[in-house]
Amino acid sequence: MHNKKRIIITGATGFTGRYVVREFAKHFDSYEISVFARSKEKCERLGFKSQGVREFIGAFEDQKSFIKALKHNDILVNIASLGFGHAPLIIDACLKCGIKRALFISTTSIFTKLNPASKLVRMQAEELIRKSDLEFTILRPTMIFGTTDDRNISRLIRLCKRIPIIFVPGPGVFKLQPIYVKDLACAILQALCSNKTGRGEYNVAGKDPISFNELVSHIASLLKKKIFIVHLPMQACMRPMQIAEKLGIRLPIRSEQIMRINEDKAFSNTKAIADFDYTPSPLAQCLRSEIDEICFKG
Repeated sequence: MHNKKRIIITGATGFTGRYVVREFAKHFDSYEISVFARSKEKCERLGFKSQGVREFIGAFEDQKSFIKALKHNDILVNIASLGFGHAPLIIDACLKCGIKRALFISTTSIFTKLNPASKLVRMQAEELIRKSDLEFTILRPTMIFGTTDDRNISRLIRLCKRIPIIFVPGPGVFKLQPIYVKDLACAILQALCSNKTGRGEYNVAGKDPISFNELVSHIASLLKKKIFIVHLPMQACMRPMQIAEKLGIRLPIRSEQIMRINEDKAFSNTKAIADFDYTPSPLAQCLRSEIDEICFKG
């Protein structure tokens, strides 16, 4: 008989996943950690074995490899995106292996007024999870950021470092509420430890809602640099980008992302705070940490 909970994490080699692995590995007296990943090389590069983590290599499409990995565990933490249509395979494999407890990372982007193809896939995935016999928890983080590896705020910080003018499509007054990646990793652990989160769904956001204009100004202040914000008409930005996308030209940012800048993305943490003591860090503190890392690496 073992007393430790055996947890398997999918999506462990991604930006969020690697922090989740580290968070659980800190509690090795309570958990045995496994990861399910496509790439053995990425696992080796991230040093999972040195953290006492067991590795299973495979893919959701290869159900034998996934079932083999699940059979060695009690709880699934699914960080892998629900936007690729794998939810039916994941749920079916869990039930075949007798896994009842599962935590899934979704996203608050399902509430967008836009209709990207991934939105419907993710909504269908959540509905399948609700209808399943799993003792599930769904966490929906806002935009995830933190460290030089993120693909959003770190880019903005580097841009502010290089040039004194930031062009903003639209008025830049709509709220966003990014979540620090380390806070999300802690939230996942806290949600699994709580006895209130079974068959529960939670939006998890950063502590402070902020407009895009305010975010740029805040970064400029931390960099001790004068940044000028120039607002551009939405149509002037969107039309050329949409043409480029139709022609298959890869751009550093998608037209959908530009459109999302111009809708509110602020969410309440009240339910998460009540049920598993979610405690997000102040935005200024997180930005300071990320800027220090970016400046150190150059």
